[in-house]
Amino acid sequence: YNNSGIRTPNLDALARRSVVFQNAFTSASSCSPSRASILTGLPQHQNGMYGLHQDVHHFNSFDSVRSLPLLLSQARVRTGIIGKKHVGPEAVYPFDFAYTEENSSVLQVGRNITRIKALVRRFLQSQDERPFFLYVAFHDPHRCGHSQPQYGAFCEKFGNGESGMGWIPDWKPQLYHPEQVQ
Repeated sequence: YNNSGIRTPNLDALARRSVVFQNAFTSASSCSPSRASILTGLPQHQNGMYGLHQDVHHFNSFDSVRSLPLLLSQARVRTGIIGKKHVGPEAVYPFDFAYTEENSSVLQVGRNITRIKALVRRFLQSQDERPFFLYVAFHDPHRCGHSQPQYGAFCEKFGNGESGMGWIPDWKPQLYHPEQVQ
C-alpha cells in the first residue's frame, strides 16, 4: 500500500472506482478487537469486543452497537463477507452474503485465493440493483497450525510453493526481493 516497488494494477483499478480509507487505527493488537473497531468505528472499550470472539471468554460486542454492515443494510446496501469474521454477535454484524469460519473452513474462505475468487464472483453475479459492500478478510496474518493441527505444515505454508502442493492453480505469483520493498 503506497509502496512504489510493489505493482498491484488490479487493486489500483478497483481503488480508482471505490472508497479508499487512508487512515485506520486500532487500540488493540488482537484479531477480534481490531476487526470490531474497523467494523464499528469504536475502540474495544466502547464496542465491547475486549478479547477474542471465539476464545475461552467468547467476547461479543454490545448488543446496542451499530456496525458498518448493520448501518449499510438499513440503508439498503447489500453486504457480504468472505474470509475471517471473528466478531459477534450476529445481530450486530449481519451480512447478507457470508462465507466465514462460522459456516466454512477458514483455510478455504480465508486463505485459498482460488476459492475466494470464486466466492467474490458468486457475490458479484448475485448482485441486484443496490449498491454493495464486500468485506474480504484474509486469514494470512494468522498462524493456523496451532488451532488446526490436522493441516500441519501445509497450513503454515499455504500457497507459497513450499507445501509440496505447488502453487495455487490459477495464481501467477509476483515475486519481490527484500531490497525492492520499502
